[in-house]
Amino acid sequence: MPTLTPHQDPTATTPTPYPTQPVAGRPVDDLSLTFDWTPLPNTMRYRLQVATTDTFDPLAYDETVERPATLDLHEALPDDAGTVYWRVRAVEGDRWSNTAHFATPGATDLDDKSVVVQAEPVPVTPARNAVIDPSPATFTWEGVPEASGYQVQVGATPEMEAPIVDLTVDQTAALVLYDPLPEAEALHWRVRTLFPEGPAGPWSNLVSFSTVGAEEDTASGSDEARDPSQDQAAAAGPARHARTGRLASILYILIVVVSFLVTIGIVAWLG
Repeated sequence: MPTLTPHQDPTATTPTPYPTQPVAGRPVDDLSLTFDWTPLPNTMRYRLQVATTDTFDPLAYDETVERPATLDLHEALPDDAGTVYWRVRAVEGDRWSNTAHFATPGATDLDDKSVVVQAEPVPVTPARNAVIDPSPATFTWEGVPEASGYQVQVGATPEMEAPIVDLTVDQTAALVLYDPLPEAEALHWRVRTLFPEGPAGPWSNLVSFSTVGAEEDTASGSDEARDPSQDQAAAAGPARHARTGRLASILYILIVVVSFLVTIGIVAWLG
């Protein structure tokens, strides 16, 4: 999968990253593992926290790192640690990511490990044939209540042979990518559910969208909303009313003058 580089936008406010590895309550093979998340624009340093509770009290790890971060948690975590929680944010930011979680090797406290639902998420945005900006690109879907996470793919072909984006996220129904997507007339995306153990759920329907012409469409949309012929008709309406009003006034004055002259003529003839 191609490596995407952060989209540099110094005017943008720092948004929230999305944890992508390890996520969805899935067990890891070893506690020497790599943490990764979606990169943020113009951001190189992040604050990473790891804990054995979703309240992050107490903390097992709390350090400033770069993305991705490879950590050895053997000494930081207690021997009986089962589910581990982690979150990340930009060092300069004040908004944490959604909490992600994974299971330690041999964990036995996975209550929902046998739950596998053969239901597919429903893609919401981008909608079919929508035109979106290459960055940021927002993907949303209607989730499956029993899912512990999701896998999202974006590809240049419907077959998804070599996805441009192939990410897993924790319990969220949205994903914002600040890595610019390629400009293409047709891209495709899909999403499926993940569970702590067992196979993933079925893929959603494939949705096609475009990243070409977003600005032009916005401009043309404004032009369509302001139809020139309608503008001319609107402008012509008052003008016609104005001309009609002036003509009526002139005719009224002429009638008054003619009536006055006729009256004088009649009086003079009778006298």
